[in-house]
Amino acid sequence: TGTREPDPWRNAVGWRIGGPAPVIARIADGADAYMVSIVIDEATASSLCGTATVTHDDGRDPWTANVVYHEFAQGVSRLIVDGVSQSWSAAEVDGAWWISGVPGTWRFTLARSVLDEAAGAHAGDLVSPMPGTVVAVPATDGAAVAAGEPVVVVEAMKMEHTLTAPVDGVVALSAKAGDKVAAGQILATVTAEQKVE
Repeated sequence: TGTREPDPWRNAVGWRIGGPAPVIARIADGADAYMVSIVIDEATASSLCGTATVTHDDGRDPWTANVVYHEFAQGVSRLIVDGVSQSWSAAEVDGAWWISGVPGTWRFTLARSVLDEAAGAHAGDLVSPMPGTVVAVPATDGAAVAAGEPVVVVEAMKMEHTLTAPVDGVVALSAKAGDKVAAGQILATVTAEQKVE
């Protein structure tokens, strides 16, 4: 017939046995922190659709909804949550995201959770938050970096996401400028400096 089946190895939204891998971020709004997990069913350069789950750190029941996101212009978007459509604006200022819509305006920052021993082996991994393109690599492979220092910049959904070193250490790069990357792909690893006692 001349048609080809989609190639799972080139799928922009990532996949695992049993379904797509979620894009996960931990965000904070002042003293409140939330884990946001989105299983992306489809994604393009300016839109995505999938299922979002938001869990508050205080243990209250998680909130889950079907979401469709469309980016129209820089920072202006339409979000459809369980069939209800609203316009939203977003802007990054000094490492924080300001999100504004009909219900109000919030300031969010990325929050780091306390890592347990099982996660310790991956504590320094910097992963792409969503499918996109590496647009800059401020760090140098093998160089020492300080916690919070920019390592890799990914452009996704017409927004730039700066991935910073989680700890003081030495960076090992796994990506270069121009690379197309999948959600959850490891772009660099920062190995913590060993303290001498």
